[in-house]
Amino acid sequence: MDWFSILKNQVASTKGKQFQLDFTQPMVEEDNCKDKLMAVVRKLEGITSFEGLTGKINHSGIARRFYSPEGYVLRLVFQGELDEVPEEVCCKAIETYNKLTEGGFETLEFLGYSTIILKNHQNFEGDDLGTDVETTIRIRREDDLYSTYIIAINCYDDKLIYQRDKRWNKGLELCKKLTRENVVL
Repeated sequence: MDWFSILKNQVASTKGKQFQLDFTQPMVEEDNCKDKLMAVVRKLEGITSFEGLTGKINHSGIARRFYSPEGYVLRLVFQGELDEVPEEVCCKAIETYNKLTEGGFETLEFLGYSTIILKNHQNFEGDDLGTDVETTIRIRREDDLYSTYIIAINCYDDKLIYQRDKRWNKGLELCKKLTRENVVL
């Protein structure tokens, strides 16, 4: 059956029925995954202060650090574009991030891209190495180390050697709050 016959049958089956199509309203397109990920980058770029801490941008312009009087550091990293990254890779990253529970991490190899995702993942090194907690979404082409899209919220304290230190708990909670408020996909 050709398209004309299909159309003719459709018109014949709807004869006598009224349809109202509103072409004055713009067509609504669904958000795409690239836009969602880039919105997080723009949101992190715009944070200049948080919970009374003022951030300082680094020399390359892709990270901002917030130094607390207690000694912990909050670091926001935002870099890259997604022009070359397939939509499917971005959607897979969002899907994986949304499925992770707090403290989880996942690595993916998908369509030639390597993706690392952490969601408030805590790493306690002990001794003099410090402690950190990190939320990261990093997407890069497997054959090109410089084709990187990354967002990261990282909190660390190099001087902290005891995991239950009260100042660390404050930094940990601020980092989790930054993630919950700004990495919404």
